[in-house]
Amino acid sequence: SGQKFQWRIEPEQVLVFDLQGNRVAGEGVISRESQVHLRMYNDFPDCGSVIHAHPRNVLVFCAARRPIPQVLEANLKFGEIQVTEFAPAHSAELAAHVSAKIRGQEARIRKHAAAVIAPWHGLFCISRDLDAAFDAVERIDVNARILLMGPVLGAVSANNFEAERAALDEAIANASE
Repeated sequence: SGQKFQWRIEPEQVLVFDLQGNRVAGEGVISRESQVHLRMYNDFPDCGSVIHAHPRNVLVFCAARRPIPQVLEANLKFGEIQVTEFAPAHSAELAAHVSAKIRGQEARIRKHAAAVIAPWHGLFCISRDLDAAFDAVERIDVNARILLMGPVLGAVSANNFEAERAALDEAIANASE
C-alpha cells in the first residue's frame, strides 16, 4: 500500500483472507509479510490486529539490534520490547521467530498489545484490535525517541535506564500510598 499507492487505497483494495491464507475479498497482491500476520492470528487467539511498521525512532533500535526498555508510565504495560533472531523479511522463519518472542505475552495482547523488533527490519505489534495496535506503535516509537534524545538533556537513556526506571517505580509506589 505504501510503496505503490502511497497509502491512498480504495475499499476494494483492502484484502481479506481466512486464517489459512485464502483470499475471501479484495483485489491486489497480499503483503510480503503475510506469513507473520497469519502466524500471529493462528498462534494467538486473542489477536485482533497485527501491524508491521517501520517507525523511524524504533528503526534505530532495529539497526542496532537492541531491545527498547520502557521509560514512560503509559508504556510499562508493554514491557521491554525484545529483539527476535534474524530471519529474512517475508519468510516463514521470521514468522516463527516473531511468534516465539510474543509467546508468553498473551496477557499483554488481551490488555492492549505486545510487540517485538525484527533486527534490521522493523516492528511487529500484535494487539486485541486495530485501534490498540496503532496506539501501541505510536507509544513505542515515542518511547524510543525519548531514549535517543534523552542524553541531549543529560536525562534518561538506554545507558542509565535502570536508575531512571527505579525512580519511576518509586514515584508510582509513593503515589499509590
